[in-house]
Amino acid sequence: MSSAPGSACGPSSSKLKTDIANFMERADELAEHQLAAARPSFTVIMSRDPESTLVTAMQIDWNNLDKSTWVYCAVLMRPMVFLANDDIALGRLLDRIGAEHPALAQYADRGKSIFESWQTHMYVGQQVLEQVPAQYLGLPTGTVTRLELGPPGTVPDAVDLDNVVPDHQLAKVYFNGMLWHSDSRKAAKFKAASPHMKAFFAKCAEIRTLTAFEHVLGVRRFVHQARDLGHDL
Repeated sequence: MSSAPGSACGPSSSKLKTDIANFMERADELAEHQLAAARPSFTVIMSRDPESTLVTAMQIDWNNLDKSTWVYCAVLMRPMVFLANDDIALGRLLDRIGAEHPALAQYADRGKSIFESWQTHMYVGQQVLEQVPAQYLGLPTGTVTRLELGPPGTVPDAVDLDNVVPDHQLAKVYFNGMLWHSDSRKAAKFKAASPHMKAFFAKCAEIRTLTAFEHVLGVRRFVHQARDLGHDL
């Protein structure tokens, strides 16, 4: 987020100050966490024929992190990032800061807009397929049959996004079925999945958690800057 302006407004309401303090306490702990600067990753493993150099097989290793690390962060983030109506929900908190401090409104709005874009941004996705084509029957679960590559930030023309489920939706299967809720439908979907697919659901939740750090710490930085400039937050 951009630096806060120098013209300080009047005092915050006691409720806003309390909620900002609660947000900052969690954000301070997250800022010190070992995963604060981590980036999610996975590995595509390709096997090539040494003579023809043709790719003969591909596998994906999701490189799942130990759940004892990122799950704790996700739980700390839940009211800030994964809920919309909590008192310390990031978007709602920024709206209230902007309403009580007009000089900060454009900065709060910008931060909220960036956060909302992240909420629907797709890092990875799963294509919705019908029955397995005959030529792929018998291959191990998780076998990669096609790899589309394009410049960073783009989607190859051959990929139909209308037929792809993004990671932010897949993450909800893990979050709501296995972590902070026991949504019976999502829990059943997770339990019925193959080990490879279970790892993918967990990876999507991990991706959403690690990429959320940027937004939590951005608001934390914004509040510190505003306070330094005399704003009563």
